[in-house]
Amino acid sequence: MNRFLISTILAFVLAAPASAAAQITTDRPTAGASSTTVGAKTLQVETGFDTTEFEVHTIPTKIRFGVIEPLEIHVESGIVVITEADTFVSDLDVGGKYHITDTGSLSIGVLAAITIPVEGDLVGSKVVALFDAPLGPLSLNMNLGVAIPLNEREFVDDSIFGSAGLGIPVVDNLGAFAEVFTTVPLSDADPSLGFNGGVTYLVQPNMQIDAYFRVANVTESSVFGAGIGFATKF
Repeated sequence: MNRFLISTILAFVLAAPASAAAQITTDRPTAGASSTTVGAKTLQVETGFDTTEFEVHTIPTKIRFGVIEPLEIHVESGIVVITEADTFVSDLDVGGKYHITDTGSLSIGVLAAITIPVEGDLVGSKVVALFDAPLGPLSLNMNLGVAIPLNEREFVDDSIFGSAGLGIPVVDNLGAFAEVFTTVPLSDADPSLGFNGGVTYLVQPNMQIDAYFRVANVTESSVFGAGIGFATKF
């Protein structure tokens, strides 16, 4: 399974056409999304392979399409969730992002999405404020959002979530990032805190590959994960 997936990703990367459009900006592999959109009449595919220490595997995939310059719509899913005991289809997020402004020192956007259950019952919603700012040679990305279940409310809490990450140029097309992310339930449940770190490489202006590691629930029993992926713009 893993070898087949990696071979498929590499074949897609090598076959993808070059583009004269603006340099790609992605919503992966960080927990936070960028404030910018893909551009009018532009299709962008972001996908990869993610695994945890408990052998839970997914294929996180996001397909973004620019309706007009500041507005995009997206479909996002883990595709399948593979565990030692079972394999099932992941839920589906459908939503959009609007790029509000870019002053040069601060870029602001907003994202909204609905979670459509595939095998479960929970219908969820989220609205997220998105911020990007240059910090000298570094770049800062911050997200702050609220998640509200639209049903099953006796079982699932409303929550506030957020992330803050630094992008760090290394050499030429190689970059690194470090990010913290958190979810705070609006109930008596404990908040969660996590950390992401990894590298990105710009293969060509319309294509990026990445690798990352993740530590979730660091305040309690930590769960380690890692992944690889790529994004390409058409």
